[in-house]
Amino acid sequence: EDSQTQSAFGNRNGIRVKQYALNFYVPVSEHTTVAWSNQFFAAEGGEETGQVVSGGSPPLRGYPVGRWRDRYGVFSGLEGRYIVPIGRKLDILIAHGVLESLQFALFYEVGQVSPTQDHTLFETMHQSYGGGVRALFEAIVVRFDLAGSDEGVQTHLTIGHAF
Repeated sequence: EDSQTQSAFGNRNGIRVKQYALNFYVPVSEHTTVAWSNQFFAAEGGEETGQVVSGGSPPLRGYPVGRWRDRYGVFSGLEGRYIVPIGRKLDILIAHGVLESLQFALFYEVGQVSPTQDHTLFETMHQSYGGGVRALFEAIVVRFDLAGSDEGVQTHLTIGHAF
């Protein structure tokens, strides 16, 4: 079991933004891993001005990026990853280097935002689910995900793992 904790703090115009992530990676077999991420963000300050402040947005892949933003937010995602070793050198127009492996993933995630830090953060959680494929090169991961939600289907082409 491998875990990773991240935190980030920022201060802009007297508003303090905090973001926390706790990630777990559990190898199930030589080629299979289960990844789990819990995230929390908060923006504190500026309440007396009445201004709308965003601490962030939960990274739900079944919705457009930034679909929900508010002062506080939570996110939890579970991903099953299966790796197929390739080890092939590529020298094509868009890619040069070694394609180390392909990774196939299935995921389910939930998240919510709220203007207050209370029980509303955990009510009516938004859900997202889907699958994707990742090309793992020597230095980068290119990820394509297809995700569904109650608002339809979204595609995401991204550099790097989801978590």
